[in-house]
Amino acid sequence: MVAVLSTFTTIAQVGIGTTTPEAYLDITSTTGGLLIPRGGLTSLTDVTTFTNPQGGGPVESTLVYNDGTGGVATEGFYYWDTTQWVMLTTRPSTDWTIEGNTGTSPATNFIGTIDAQDFVVRTNNTEHVRVTSGGNVGIGENNPQATFEVAGNLVIGDTYTGGTGVAQPGGLTIEGRTILGDDDFFYSLDKLVVYGNTNWIPTSPTSTDNGNGLTYAINGYTFNGTAIYGEDNDGGTGIEGAVQGVAATGVRGYDTEGNGFGVRGISADDGTSPTFGSFGVIGVETTLAGFALYASGDQNTTGTIFNTSDARLKKDIKPLTNALNIVKQLEPKTYHMKKDGIYKNAGFSNGEQIGFLAQDVEKVLPNLVKEGPLPLNDANFSKKDLVKNPRLAEKEETVIQAKAVAYTQLIPLLTQAIKEQQVQIEALQAKIDALENK
Repeated sequence: MVAVLSTFTTIAQVGIGTTTPEAYLDITSTTGGLLIPRGGLTSLTDVTTFTNPQGGGPVESTLVYNDGTGGVATEGFYYWDTTQWVMLTTRPSTDWTIEGNTGTSPATNFIGTIDAQDFVVRTNNTEHVRVTSGGNVGIGENNPQATFEVAGNLVIGDTYTGGTGVAQPGGLTIEGRTILGDDDFFYSLDKLVVYGNTNWIPTSPTSTDNGNGLTYAINGYTFNGTAIYGEDNDGGTGIEGAVQGVAATGVRGYDTEGNGFGVRGISADDGTSPTFGSFGVIGVETTLAGFALYASGDQNTTGTIFNTSDARLKKDIKPLTNALNIVKQLEPKTYHMKKDGIYKNAGFSNGEQIGFLAQDVEKVLPNLVKEGPLPLNDANFSKKDLVKNPRLAEKEETVIQAKAVAYTQLIPLLTQAIKEQQVQIEALQAKIDALENK
């Protein structure tokens, strides 16, 4: 007898709970479900826990349920994609959805990467935001070199009606109270507060001080523009600088080209209703040991220079006498100011000058002479200079003590001297007239 074994392949539908299956496998039940193979995956590349009955590891699309008893702690449905087990999205799940999530914990739930790769946000398939693996954030910048870097213009706190506040390209517009450097500053009415501790003097240029070794609360630098511009339209102050320290400076302007303005103050009105108490520039020096305003270089004005001279502010008022005798003791001189050596950048006037020597005036009118600090501007460098030679930033400015003369106070002295001389002239004229009438 001969036995014949044959294998037949039959294409048919299998029905469980139904005699009319509508698919290759049709499970029909109103009381039970489908129990997927379950067990503990030891890793996402585990090929031994769930295997192919025909031999070897799992085949593509194999579906299992990981119960968390192995090395993969997260329970859920996983499928094999030919290289690893991939978890299916379920609700609730560890995936973020476009409809929002609930039950999240900031300690374990986040959007980002867990390897050393940047995180990128795109719209219309164009990158707009990048968080580097090192933590720098760039908006419009795919290689941010700072903690936060924005390429293009930026508007913060826009409160303009209709959202019309637009920053210029590459610029920044801030609307509202802004504090830089301190989140607990007490000037609650200030529009802009910049708190910069400039006590630290670096030994060498670093990336934290603009690379030039200098320390500024505010540093304004521009080509052919205005470094810092202050404008007030209702009787306030455009720019005010208040400092403490031996060599501190409230507001300092430096024009390296010699054809601009170090500090420019404008107090404007329409000519018909001037604002009371408006000032272009105010300098306050309450100790009287220095100078409220100091200009290194010639001074010019298109207006009139006034000195406060209100009688209500004065006491011990007495007539000036013996003025002619005092004037006779003064010795005007012609001279040239030193312009070389340490005085190269001091800003002294050019050409022959006419005036007095402070030491000579001091002998006759000591109240008209004052000795105070005079900066020689030998440590003022442009950024171009500092880039070429960073060690220039370590140079400390030379400040010498120099005597100054209050020339305006000589005017009443000369006026009185002329009056006294006129009395003498009139007396002599009277004698001449008397002699001629004899």
